[in-house]
Amino acid sequence: MENYKGNESLASYCQSLIWQYNENMKRIVTESTDDIFGMIKNQTLELRRTLRNSITKGKFYLIRYNYNGNKLWCPIFVIDDRYNAELQKRIIYAVNFDYLPYRYKIAYMDKIFKMLMPTIIKNNSINERGDSVNGEVPLKVNFESIYKTLKDNGGFNFAITGFDYSKIVGMERGQAEIYGISTCLLPRFLFIDTKIVNSKIMMEAIKDSDIELEKLKLQEILDLYEQNVKDYDNDIKDYYQRLKLIENKYKLYQNIE
Repeated sequence: MENYKGNESLASYCQSLIWQYNENMKRIVTESTDDIFGMIKNQTLELRRTLRNSITKGKFYLIRYNYNGNKLWCPIFVIDDRYNAELQKRIIYAVNFDYLPYRYKIAYMDKIFKMLMPTIIKNNSINERGDSVNGEVPLKVNFESIYKTLKDNGGFNFAITGFDYSKIVGMERGQAEIYGISTCLLPRFLFIDTKIVNSKIMMEAIKDSDIELEKLKLQEILDLYEQNVKDYDNDIKDYYQRLKLIENKYKLYQNIE
């Protein structure tokens, strides 16, 4: 899989990928998802578990998060890292790419990459000399500007999500499932669909659970996914707003751990 080198716009590169697949969005999403999750099993320079469970503002990650017992994958772009004194918790704020249409993600990140092109090129050099994503330079972003531009460009600020740092799977063991994503790999990362993987995780949980209420609630979420079957050629905001609402269903669960 060829890496993005930053010598052309991100939008042009992504569009060329779409053309390579004859504009078959379902195929490019499925293959990109398989490729990225395959890299978790066989890590590369461009996708690697972070050192010392670290998360850095301005970088891209694939994390596995504990939604009160449901350990699901989230593709994120970290835009803030705060300690909430009231909750006494470290909260990571990130754009959850699950909640943005594919073509919107491409256009939005293209603008950011154009503004920060020197950093993109520098990261490509880091990659080419054999260093991993953990050594890449973070993008200079701030919460307020990301929130405002998402809100002003289509009202997509709902994609910003807060994550309790302690609820990232494996954090309590010092082996958090946090995988850094290189800017060189971002085009493929923008095309992944974690619902493909998360649905399988929930189906296995239904089989393994001895708690009937847990089974019923997991099935309810899966049914909601089925009602929102993705038409990859009809990439509309309404679908992602409904998908975001499913997140609230996770919060209905009692922690069974």
